[in-house]
Amino acid sequence: KRGMMPNLVIGQGDNIVSPIQIINFINLIATKGKTFKPKLVLNEASQMIELDISNYVWNEIQSAMYSVVNNEKGTAYILNNNNANIYGKTGTLQLTSLNKLAYSNQNSLFAGYIEKNQEMMSIVVVIEDVDESSKSIAKIISKNIFDYYLSEYLIEEKVD
Repeated sequence: KRGMMPNLVIGQGDNIVSPIQIINFINLIATKGKTFKPKLVLNEASQMIELDISNYVWNEIQSAMYSVVNNEKGTAYILNNNNANIYGKTGTLQLTSLNKLAYSNQNSLFAGYIEKNQEMMSIVVVIEDVDESSKSIAKIISKNIFDYYLSEYLIEEKVD
């Protein structure tokens, strides 16, 4: 419905997605529409997904995600790293619960990817039941994962 559009644009309203759907979307953005359908069985054949969306659209989305991490005013500037390109989206997911006293009704989210020398790794971190003092925890955990990845990657790069 047209009246719901403003809420959807800013990530509010009735959005129901799982972490695997979020990471699949991140992978589509990182590869400009070319990725694989998620699978649970290792020896099952991979199925390619390819979206026919213009490069202009992918570039604009990637540019916005790059700004989130690399612009000093970006919501995930804490993840900025001069050794790689990091792209991301932050969020505080609001939940509804029958027992409103038991939960803070918020989850902390960071979804994004890191790119170095044409290799990529994508992540989604969702931490449930955060409060005002811990709502940045998904960004902190993501930073630690990216820093670890880069330290391991740089060690391998030096050995070769």
